[in-house]
Amino acid sequence: MKIKYLLLVLMTVVLALPAFTDGTDLKTLAGGLKSDELPLKIKAIEKIGKLNNLPAVRLLMTLAEDKDKDIQSALFIALSSVTDDESVAWMNDKAISFPNPAIRALLINVLSDMGNKGGLIHGAVIQTLKDNDFAVRQAAINALGKIPAEHPDLIANAIEYLTIPLVDQSGGWELRQSAMEFLAEYDNRKAFDTLLLAAARENDFTLQWELEEALNQYLHNHYKETIDYLITDCLNNYDPAARALMAKLIGRQMPQFPLAGIPVDECVKQLLNTLETEDVEPAICKIQALAGISNAKGFPSALRDDIVELFVKILRSSQSTEIKLNIAAALMEMDCTDFGITLQTIIMNETDWRIKSFIQKTLSPVVGERDSEGMPVLFANRLGNNKISTFSKNGGNDGAWEAIQRGLLWLARHQSLDGRWSLSGLNPLSGKGFNLPDFTNEDEFMDAAATGLALLSFMGSGSTHKYGKYQDFVKAGLDYILSCQDSTGAINLDAANLEKSKSIKLKPVSRRYNHSISTLALVEAYAMTKDESLLPPINKALEHARNYREQLNYPWSFYLEPTDIGTSIYYIMSLFVASEAAGLKILPSQSREVEIYLERLTNQSTGRVCFLEGPSYCFGGYDSMATGIASRFLLRRLLNHNKYMDTDKKATEFLMKYLPVWEPYRGVSGNEGLLQQDRTVIGLENNILNQFYWYFMTMALVNSDYLDGETKSEYWAKWNSALKDVLLKHQRVGDDSDGSWDPVCAWGSVGGRLYSTAFGILNLQLYYSYNLK
Repeated sequence: MKIKYLLLVLMTVVLALPAFTDGTDLKTLAGGLKSDELPLKIKAIEKIGKLNNLPAVRLLMTLAEDKDKDIQSALFIALSSVTDDESVAWMNDKAISFPNPAIRALLINVLSDMGNKGGLIHGAVIQTLKDNDFAVRQAAINALGKIPAEHPDLIANAIEYLTIPLVDQSGGWELRQSAMEFLAEYDNRKAFDTLLLAAARENDFTLQWELEEALNQYLHNHYKETIDYLITDCLNNYDPAARALMAKLIGRQMPQFPLAGIPVDECVKQLLNTLETEDVEPAICKIQALAGISNAKGFPSALRDDIVELFVKILRSSQSTEIKLNIAAALMEMDCTDFGITLQTIIMNETDWRIKSFIQKTLSPVVGERDSEGMPVLFANRLGNNKISTFSKNGGNDGAWEAIQRGLLWLARHQSLDGRWSLSGLNPLSGKGFNLPDFTNEDEFMDAAATGLALLSFMGSGSTHKYGKYQDFVKAGLDYILSCQDSTGAINLDAANLEKSKSIKLKPVSRRYNHSISTLALVEAYAMTKDESLLPPINKALEHARNYREQLNYPWSFYLEPTDIGTSIYYIMSLFVASEAAGLKILPSQSREVEIYLERLTNQSTGRVCFLEGPSYCFGGYDSMATGIASRFLLRRLLNHNKYMDTDKKATEFLMKYLPVWEPYRGVSGNEGLLQQDRTVIGLENNILNQFYWYFMTMALVNSDYLDGETKSEYWAKWNSALKDVLLKHQRVGDDSDGSWDPVCAWGSVGGRLYSTAFGILNLQLYYSYNLK
């Protein structure tokens, strides 16, 4: 039917055509379009295109649905060469109104390739930005880049229309990304406003991140005028989400104000002006921005006093727990000497224990910190002057120190009332219907593992449940972990999650990570405090792990998963800390069992840890190689031998090709919700963002007994420089995410913001957290 229809249209057009003065009429040329020989057909297309009139264009359009690529290429060239005004007007109209979207898209591409035809052509391109077909809208966005610079009015119209695909998510991730890329190119206030509003309202996590990066790039290119615009014109305009993002951008850029000649006092006054009456989210962003700049070197003390005074006033009057929590956290880092009586009164009247704890730490900023006397050598550098000197000696700097403190504050702000931290609660993908791999859908049953990671972060900086700045938070977290331990010693689910899990067939991964990470947290807490009440649950947890090793194919493997060194490393670390720092008796046979397990999984010629037989899949990427080095180092200490030195050297030499980089790993691709198989699982391919790998590689390099001094220094300098660069540059600033890292890393789609932030902190703490020399 389609062929008959096209022939009928062709004959109708041909019969109405006049003859031409060059001796070749359109009827004769039309016959060439029906030729079975491709060269003759293409020749006819070229000749018809040169006629440059409306009947010729209509005739050419009868081939628009032809599937042959050569025909389509010739047709595109012929139509693009048309200059006749009547023909251009016809194509302009049909690009908007033709029923077939494929032909509308073709005409848009043709029109955009014609060059400067004025408002007629480019107006059609802009009109089709709101077409109801994805391919047509995508063609229109692609065509926008060809609008000549001498038509700023057309660009302004395009920017206006691009609000639609950025805000309307039905068009797909790729369409919104194309719109964002176009807007980011133009030095145009409307483009900046559109990006700002789109980023504030965007629900797609990955695109939101890219929108904010585009805004930062715009700020970098047009710094002073854009900051002036934010401060003077729009900080208190638009909707709350946009105001929150503006405050976040300002907070991120404020440390550069003096260099750019922007008056800090004016900005601070603008932030303070509406803080008392602000909505919750923008208020939190403004609080974070003010707290950040007030701690900068050289900040005027009078302005700092104004900030503290308003913070305390809001703390007394606000009805928002989140606002009060953020203010209380900010005040911990500020001088509140003049407000001691007021803060004591607030403590007496406050019901939220987190806010009370923050205020108490504000009044007693050095609670519990002690020197290394009585502290195990393994943890001696976590406290007092040892921490500061070791941090500097191993390559830390002011930025890294500040990043750790801000990260810990983010963790403190996100602890639940019952003491837990959550992966799913801080994961933008959890519960959103994404088609994640089987085990990742269990993130809501991994609160014990999440809590363990947070506790290790706090204890790494010297806080325990007996002393330290975050004492109350650590105590509540340990209590939660203990509530998850059953009669067998397993640490897995609390009572509510246990009941919920009865109707769900859980895979072993959640219990492996719950138990192994929580066990390490308990052992470290005991080693740092000698709190004997922790001994019974620790002994039960260690014994439980040993009882669940796999007996048949592997002499030792945690929870029937011989390939997953990622969980086993935490048990290995628990044994090491128990023996080295806690004074617990670890049988040599236990350490030897772990050694045999690693021997079985290690390729001695490369140092790679992987499945050497059986299934083709394996956790054999960068992270397993790095954890293998760290594990073998700990075993050398436990067993008092120097085996595997050459193996670890080979592995390190290989891994030094893969320094830390910030290349966001898009596990989830837009609307489809498909998770790509993680490259750390299928092998060694490209350098990717993998904080788990960074952590154990950093631990290995800091304590690289298998390298000579010169090589160790060279490797560590390269690694440390790359690590600090990516972590400091990409830590979030402003709003509730201040101090965290976006979960755009490998495994980030599973662990969410809690996972990425805990490992960001743990990576930077390795300068001092373990004294393994």
